[in-house]
Amino acid sequence: IRDITKPSWIILQKCTFFRKKPSFHYVRYGNKSILSVGGIYHSAEKLKYLFLKIWQYHFHFLFESYGIRIKKIPNNCFTFLGYTFDVQNKIIAIRAKMLEELPETSLINKELCSITPILSLIGLLAREGFCDALGHPIGKLAWSTLTDEGIFNRFDQIWRNLLG
Repeated sequence: IRDITKPSWIILQKCTFFRKKPSFHYVRYGNKSILSVGGIYHSAEKLKYLFLKIWQYHFHFLFESYGIRIKKIPNNCFTFLGYTFDVQNKIIAIRAKMLEELPETSLINKELCSITPILSLIGLLAREGFCDALGHPIGKLAWSTLTDEGIFNRFDQIWRNLLG
């Protein structure tokens, strides 16, 4: 019995996808869905593979991967749901004391900066009860059950209030 090896389908691999804190954003529009995943391209490919395997196992239905597209966004700046996210370099100057000279070195630290250029729209959404004054969404369970037509009607109402 000691010489029996594990079958190849039982061997588990280390999952390197969830080493950092992942960020997921889900958007539904009509019959299309968008899932935004923070991370590198290799992580998105792993998530695509994992999604296909779960779909095939749970629904006993073969799902073709051509329906899932992965789009790389630029590293310096991207826009998502009205927010503009930018990675900026923050330079920190450090002086090291030596015997005669005082050399200055710089460390470069990358920070994620989110910019909201549409403050008037955030104010309007805050008055309508969709978000607070800072732009953070206020989730209500009733909003998740709205149909696409209901979502468009709410958007139309907000747009008319903005222009009117």
